[in-house]
Formats: sequence, structure tokens, C-alpha cells
Amino acid sequence: MAQELIYDDTDSGGCFTLTVDGVRVGKATFVRLSENMINLDHTLVLKEHEGRGYGRLLVDAVLQMAEEKGLIVIPGCSYARYVMENR
Repeated sequence: MAQELIYDDTDSGGCFTLTVDGVRVGKATFVRLSENMINLDHTLVLKEHEGRGYGRLLVDAVLQMAEEKGLIVIPGCSYARYVMENR
């Protein structure tokens, strides 16, 4: 299975989209709250792809990007909060 994380960045936020074998299976979005803070506000994995660790992979991608850029992450969705509390 070929997995690909696609990162989209805008002035107001961004999105990581995960594809598996060319099929979009999920995404994690964030909103910029300030120059050094983001709100990881949404994690979604399509129902037929749940239970395979894709949500964790998406949240980890946002967290890694934030760490590399020195950003503070506020977990705005319950799954992001769960992952951050259990890292």
C-alpha cells in the first residue's frame, strides 16, 4: 500500500490529506490562532478506512510540522486531544 501525505498551507491555516493507493482516506485541518499558535480543529478518516491508524498518522503529521516550526498546538478536536495526552 502506497501512503502519501499531502500538505496544504494557507495564511489562515492548513490541511494534511492522506491518500492510500491514490484514494483519499482522511484529513486533519488546523487554523492559525496567532503567529506561533495553531488549533488542530478537525481530524477525519472515512468510515470504511477507520481502525487502521490513519487518524493517528494525520495528527502526528500536524504535530511534527508544528514542532519543526516552533508552533504551539491547541487540540480543538477530541481525537487530537487524545493523541496529545497519550504521546
